[in-house]
Amino acid sequence: MNVLKTSSYANYRIDDIDYEERADGSLVYIFEVEQGDREFDVTIDANNLKIVSAIPKN
Repeated sequence: MNVLKTSSYANYRIDDIDYEERADGSLVYIFEVEQGDREFDVTIDANNLKIVSAIPKN
């Protein structure tokens, strides 16, 4: 949560959070965030606590 709160997505509303183990063994959190008509899936590496991707949903 702190990673997201200190990113450019800090003012976005969190709609959903998933925790996933990828095929390569890495663990990630996927935050679905929205602000107005903008929505993103923000993926955060659970070990390094860094954003690894932010994919627009619309």
